[in-house]
Amino acid sequence: QDKTDNENIKLCSTFSDYFSDKIAKLKSTVASRITSVPCSADAPHTGQSLSVLAPVTQKEVLDILSSIPAKSSSLDFIPTSLLKSCSSVFSDLIANLANLCFCHGSFPTRYKFATVSPLIKKLGLDTSCPSNFRPISNLNNISKIIECLFQSRLLLHVTSSVNFNLVQS
Repeated sequence: QDKTDNENIKLCSTFSDYFSDKIAKLKSTVASRITSVPCSADAPHTGQSLSVLAPVTQKEVLDILSSIPAKSSSLDFIPTSLLKSCSSVFSDLIANLANLCFCHGSFPTRYKFATVSPLIKKLGLDTSCPSNFRPISNLNNISKIIECLFQSRLLLHVTSSVNFNLVQS
């Protein structure tokens, strides 16, 4: 059914308030539990510190570009189909951007935005109740590529640590 602009604004505000409150409560709960858990229960970290990330290669970016779906987000500066069809050009640019991010320890502000859409958890649930929805964040494609490049480095570091437990969930 069609809604008025005011109804749509109110609905957006309802979802925004609900999800913001949910995140604030989660942060508070985690913070209180962290301070209440004695640190001596955990083994001290004895592995290498993660102070430098391995450089990103053009081949890594090419591999990611070849494996991602061609769908684009409304936040994409460059359509994914163009990134994929000109991957030899863009892979070098994205590798350089990722290396700059990793070297300087910062992520460009313009890539930190996402469009968030509420998705009903299960058909048949009451759609007037915000708790029956989950937030789905859509990032632009370059953000996702850099996230994937960082994740591969972080995963390698974590799994190679003597503190890593193979059955850790």
